[in-house]
Amino acid sequence: MVHVRREDILFILPSEPIAATINNIFSLIDERFLVHEANLEDAVSLAQSYIDQGQAMVVVSNGGTAALLKQRLKTHVLELRYTSVDMLRAVRRAFDLADKVAVMGFEPFTYNAKALKDFFERPVLVETITDLADLTEKLQHLMARGIKAFVGGSPVVNAARMLGAYGVHIDMDPRVIQDAIEEGKRIVSLQKEKDLRLGTINALLNSINDGIIGIDASGCISEINRIGLELLGLQRQDVVGRDIRQVLGVPWESCIQAVENEQTAEVCLIGGNSLAVTSVPIRVNGHSSGAVLTLQEVRRILSLERRVRKRVRDSGHIAKSTFADVVGRSEPLEKAKKKAFTYAQSDSTVLIYGKTGTGKELFAQSIHNASARADSPFVAVNCAALPENLLESELFGYVRGAFTGASESGKMGLFEMAHGGSIFLDEISEMPLPLQCRLLRVLQEKEVSRVGDDKVTPVDVRIIAATNRNLAEEVQNGRFREDLYYRLAVLILELPPLVERLGDIGLLARVILHRKSKEQHKPMPRLDPRAMALLESISWPGNVRQLANVLERAMVIATNGVLSEEVMADSLRSCHPYGQFCPGSAPISIAHSEDSTASLDAVEERALRAVLRQCGGNRKESALRLGIGRATLWRKMKKFGLI
Repeated sequence: MVHVRREDILFILPSEPIAATINNIFSLIDERFLVHEANLEDAVSLAQSYIDQGQAMVVVSNGGTAALLKQRLKTHVLELRYTSVDMLRAVRRAFDLADKVAVMGFEPFTYNAKALKDFFERPVLVETITDLADLTEKLQHLMARGIKAFVGGSPVVNAARMLGAYGVHIDMDPRVIQDAIEEGKRIVSLQKEKDLRLGTINALLNSINDGIIGIDASGCISEINRIGLELLGLQRQDVVGRDIRQVLGVPWESCIQAVENEQTAEVCLIGGNSLAVTSVPIRVNGHSSGAVLTLQEVRRILSLERRVRKRVRDSGHIAKSTFADVVGRSEPLEKAKKKAFTYAQSDSTVLIYGKTGTGKELFAQSIHNASARADSPFVAVNCAALPENLLESELFGYVRGAFTGASESGKMGLFEMAHGGSIFLDEISEMPLPLQCRLLRVLQEKEVSRVGDDKVTPVDVRIIAATNRNLAEEVQNGRFREDLYYRLAVLILELPPLVERLGDIGLLARVILHRKSKEQHKPMPRLDPRAMALLESISWPGNVRQLANVLERAMVIATNGVLSEEVMADSLRSCHPYGQFCPGSAPISIAHSEDSTASLDAVEERALRAVLRQCGGNRKESALRLGIGRATLWRKMKKFGLI
């Protein structure tokens, strides 16, 4: 709350009784402000002296003195006005003293008296004065006409009494003074709050490494920060109030366009320095009232961009793949690519459905690289690969001492690392329910809180989630939050399995073989047409990932640089836990009935147990033998109760 000091409000009164009333009110409200008796020019000089000392934020007066103070002072002036009842009471007291009464004073005072003439019991003469130097002469003139009692302020009353006439002060209603005190305090508080905001804004502007210039509706500079002056090589007094085009030294109409509601950006050569100048209009109640210009050194922008790009590359949080890396020309794949590219132009959350090995992360990276966030981080995390407590600290970070083993300096979470970019949450269906609640908050509030901390950090992150499960069914089974599902399922992308795009296998095989050959430093093998026909007859439950593993095994088995039908069949027989393939037999297909699904699960579990037993429980080696990722192995072990 803003504190109002004694010297913030100054009462300057031309009437002694009003000053006495004010002091009495001060004693009642237990507050006290400055009070002086002065008239006209003396009042102006007195008030200005206080203002020059940084005091008297509000001046309170009445009558002609108040009117003069309003004209001459550049501060708030409150005028105390007599009520009609005050005037009537004073005139009545004057008639108790004499038969003929006059009301004298400056214009504001006598204006009210003239309006009340019809309410006086007897005729009253109202005389307006403009200069105290003529006061005595006017009093004598009226006394010669038989006026014996005069109603007015202290100058009139004192002069009348010195001439032998009656002088009657008009008393002011204490409520008028109390209202003025409260209004004065309110004005002081508002002004101090305004000064505080302006001080804060100026401090912020001067702490920014860019030049900031404010221009009014006519294109003249109203404000400029320290960096702006340095970039222009000018002093403040040489800038404020001047036309922006004159200061920039170029016939630049973009500034005026900004005032007219158009955001603009230009590069100007000012004083031999290349500056990027951005203009943004200032809107007040829907109308343009000026613009804000930002000046940045082009070389600093380029340097900063290079540092940011290097930092992102060094962190490893970059998306390497684009839509050009999505191999295939089949209709289902082309439809998926077209839809994904459309999604990339938006900033909404994307939910990717696809079976294992269909390229969910490939599409996620491509969407990121085709979006406006392409130059920002791309952070990928597999929600099924980490236990709940570790996944929480990885996603949201933690503060020092948050848990046993926590880093002394704390750790930034993946959401904070992805600020300005995208975060890919793979296997989102495996995220534990407590973490789903925290993820929902990130989506709703755009902020994160580290583990062990009560502070929140705003984040600007686009979420791309992926799953191989039906999330709607997971919601019905109570394994996934319904509110989170609806937050994620804004833009839905379904990736076709390889069995629906068998025509792409030839192109995929060539690309995979080329890559594997480079990795193994071997010549690229030739793929026999019958071996290709064999590949195109498989239902590929492991999709492209399984195809890549089969081709890699075939390259190892082949001895003459040719992937024949026999070599391919041998490689396919190793496709555990999906069963064996024998040349001439029917293709292996994914089971569709509940019984066959159960049988497939049983086969898969037996195969998993056998490989783990053969590898002595070594998960890395087991995953390699099975041709699956470690995260997938961990999820399958969890599914069958092996961990």
